[in-house]
Amino acid sequence: HWLNLRHIWGDGGCSVDDFVSDTPTSDGANYGCATGHVSCGTTDMVQNYMDYSDDVCMNLFTEGQKSRMRALFEAGGSKASLLSSNGCGNGGGGGDPDPTPTCSDGQQNGDETGVDCGGSCDPCEVAATCNDGVQNGNETGVDCGGSCDPCAPTGGNCDAPTGLAASPYSGGKKATLSWNASSGASQYTVELRQQGGTWSSGTTTSTSINATGLSRNATYEWRVAADCSDFSGIDTFVAAPGGRLTQNGKVAIYPNPAVDKVILEYPNDATSEVTINIVDISGRVVFQATDAENIYQEVNVSHLNNGVYFVTISNNQGLNHVQKLLINK
Repeated sequence: HWLNLRHIWGDGGCSVDDFVSDTPTSDGANYGCATGHVSCGTTDMVQNYMDYSDDVCMNLFTEGQKSRMRALFEAGGSKASLLSSNGCGNGGGGGDPDPTPTCSDGQQNGDETGVDCGGSCDPCEVAATCNDGVQNGNETGVDCGGSCDPCAPTGGNCDAPTGLAASPYSGGKKATLSWNASSGASQYTVELRQQGGTWSSGTTTSTSINATGLSRNATYEWRVAADCSDFSGIDTFVAAPGGRLTQNGKVAIYPNPAVDKVILEYPNDATSEVTINIVDISGRVVFQATDAENIYQEVNVSHLNNGVYFVTISNNQGLNHVQKLLINK
């Protein structure tokens, strides 16, 4: 941003531009490493440094972005004076001159007092531990001191999230992933992959996140970690079938008997609001959901006691289905 670049999606929808001609139009940020994600009719440039992708996924600026940045330092540019700055010269304050530059690698190394100013050109005051160009684990600087473990230990301070539940919807292309809060956590990391594929990840401060770009009927694996815990166990779900039930008009509730989760499939035209209730034999509502998009719900019932329950599914277009559900763990 300091070099006059906007986010790759232009901080708006498809009609908003980032003022760079060779970046594709996008409608929002990407997270994880969502290669191949399409928005606004083009494939998003998730590898661009101005997206919100994971660091390991970002690797480029475009020629147009480079030109926009360089323009700041050309004659008349707002930062052109920096090219003649005496940043390592006499300090500009009339006092003692700043230390003579010792190296020119564009980094503040070892005991340098600034970037390429003073100190020594040894990149580490202590022995270097790795050379991946990243400040890892408990390193005291980039490739300096500490260990080369890419992550400082984070587990053990709180319990991993529990109660993982997935609710696919929107014709099989999306799913809402949710879990129980971990005491002491302020942020969660969610990893998702199609079974046998590569993990992609995203972060959130809430206890749910929306997964998009799914393949209909495909099986997905996912897990979640709090910022103070290790990852939970892996849970699985199947993306919604994409309108199959809207054609035959049937409701399916399975498995029945259920153990820890039950899948509800029902017809809906994506404009009618569907209301789902699960009621115990005393008439107490133990689950309720209302949605205009879903034709598929995956409901976590692991917290329910063994016994008989009744599932009602209805909308304002004549759907009014009641079915008995048995929980038998």
